[in-house]
Amino acid sequence: MKMEKNRIKKNRIKKLRIFRGLLQREIAEKSGISIQTFRAIEGNKNKTIKLTIYRKIAVALDFKLRDLFINDEEEDN
Repeated sequence: MKMEKNRIKKNRIKKLRIFRGLLQREIAEKSGISIQTFRAIEGNKNKTIKLTIYRKIAVALDFKLRDLFINDEEEDN
């Protein structure tokens, strides 16, 4: 899997959060980030996010980091 072919899909984070039955505030608290930052990430308003932040969100959601990534070919399906 080539890294340039993969990217984070922000609405996937929202889907995973809802799947877990968690609020934005809960994920922000568990991740150690502000609610404003989390909302910006989930709302696709923040263009540059460090991988460490995504890792914290994945842990808070009880998913692996790779679960936040989608492959461009997967999105087409």
